Amino acid sequence: MLDFSILEYQPAGGMVIADAELIDEIAKQGVRGTIRKTGLSQHTIEAVQRGQPVRRATLQWVLEGLG
Repeated sequence: MLDFSILEYQPAGGMVIADAELIDEIAKQGVRGTIRKTGLSQHTIEAVQRGQPVRRATLQWVLEGLG
């Protein structure tokens, strides 16, 4: 006898958006300075700065790098 299960697709979970305070901090440090401190790519830092959704772990990495 076969058992069937239905796959349920959900929108990308775990995505977060940076708050205004973090965006201001990145602006103060500059994109290059933030890249050096966090080790993340330019495109990732720019996405955070623009307020686009990023993974929760990525945003935490930025917070720890600037903190």
